[in-house]
Amino acid sequence: MPSLRYQQARLCLEAYHGNGISKERYRLVALSPETNPSIPHFTLRVESGIIVKTIIRSSAKDKLMISDSTFRASAILMFVSALAIGQPGIERIEPNVDSGAAKALVITGPAPLVHTAMILPVDESGQLVGPDNANEQTARVLENLRRVLDASASSFDRVVRINVYAAHDDVIPIVESAFAETFAENAPAVTYAVGELALSGALVAVDAIAVADEGTAGTATVEGLFNRPRREHASILPLGRAVYVSGQAEPGETLAEATRNTMESLRATLEWLGLDLSHVVHVKTFMKPMAGVGEVDDTLDAFFSGDTVPPVTHVEWTNNTPIEIELIAFAPEGTATQAEGPVSYLTPPGMSESPVFCRVTVIDSKRRIYVSGLTGDDTSSAESEVRSLYAELGRILQAAGSDMHHLVKATYYCATDATSAALNQVRPDFYDPKRPPAASKALVGGTGRSGKGIAIDLIAVAN
Repeated sequence: MPSLRYQQARLCLEAYHGNGISKERYRLVALSPETNPSIPHFTLRVESGIIVKTIIRSSAKDKLMISDSTFRASAILMFVSALAIGQPGIERIEPNVDSGAAKALVITGPAPLVHTAMILPVDESGQLVGPDNANEQTARVLENLRRVLDASASSFDRVVRINVYAAHDDVIPIVESAFAETFAENAPAVTYAVGELALSGALVAVDAIAVADEGTAGTATVEGLFNRPRREHASILPLGRAVYVSGQAEPGETLAEATRNTMESLRATLEWLGLDLSHVVHVKTFMKPMAGVGEVDDTLDAFFSGDTVPPVTHVEWTNNTPIEIELIAFAPEGTATQAEGPVSYLTPPGMSESPVFCRVTVIDSKRRIYVSGLTGDDTSSAESEVRSLYAELGRILQAAGSDMHHLVKATYYCATDATSAALNQVRPDFYDPKRPPAASKALVGGTGRSGKGIAIDLIAVAN
């Protein structure tokens, strides 16, 4: 029997109570050996929410006899179908118990990855919860996120990255306190961006990436959790190759027209890759004004003419153009996106190459690295801040087993024009001009870090 430590499983149990047999499905959510490592002690989360701790008493192939005092004395539970699903390991680089965040997370093996839509502080009817109450809104956002992860065959202990969108800086300490409690032993990579949110009165929202059970595929919609019609709460990036399309922006007389034109450009990029809109896992817009988010959503819904619309996140920016849109997609075998090594750096026809960002990256790597939104310590000047940020990025990448030659996707959140200009000046000193990451750069209201004018988060692969 393989070791159960750090594995996940869905278990179908038959409970014999003397008065018949009842079957329920449980999820194995935590594992840790007791003094005898051959007798693992683990925790089961029951659908009703009851926590039942059990100890394996004997085993023979898939049948494991267990008992527990929380059941009636006559109750004996037998695993009649126990599939121990081997999950890849998750390595956390410099987790911080006070903030509930790690500097980076490394997924050490192939895994399907849940990508959620933006999760807002709303109740089942879509009404805002806790107006002007950041504590209540944060709690609701985390509860809504938990429900989405549950529906996606994942859980809080397997969250890889959370992007936090806050209405103002005062919300950040409240979110950090909640994360410190929620992710006490499982800190994800975290990035903060400050600006107006897609729901009036909302103070905080998140989207997340998490490891799902092996074999998980498709999309997830949570019954009773509000969403726009046809919108998915989460989509699964399956095993294999992943495609990151840099933010594209096309002009238009209106926000809706600019959105439509940009989506047409993105569709052309997908077609060149041998893909179509059905392969899209996540859509992220950087837009202004946020009051026009309804126009953008209506345009996206019309553009995705299939049965469902993939998860969407909206971020307010102050750039000159009204909207930029980036995509994450999966690439089945046989498409024109065959990766050359762990990362391919591609430029579609009609688009210019750049030494500091790539139009499209395709990865085919079992070891993927998610870096938190990093900031620079030296704020004596904008250039010094950016250079110190890249020094920190290089240190974290080295700790995670990567380097500047294996970058996949970068997101730059610039809170000042000076740091935005300094980023343009400094990037060429650090990037391989033949291997720059796909990227989006957004001027935002803040980085969530006092006095810090720029934050960068990254996806990379092992070197």
